[in-house]
Amino acid sequence: MSGAVDHLAVAKQYLSEAFKFLEREDPFDACEKIWAAVKHTTTVLAMRVLKEAEPPRGFHGDHL
Repeated sequence: MSGAVDHLAVAKQYLSEAFKFLEREDPFDACEKIWAAVKHTTTVLAMRVLKEAEPPRGFHGDHL
């Protein structure tokens, strides 16, 4: 998966699955799907703003 459109399509699918889990009163599986959707959406944001999908080599984010 390389493009923003692909990531957004996957995020949309995960959200759809999350709502199905919520309808079945399964919040834990719904949260897992929502987390995956957020991860893919964050990747798109990074691709669009930073022009990269992953942090630079050696970045650990320990200062956050």
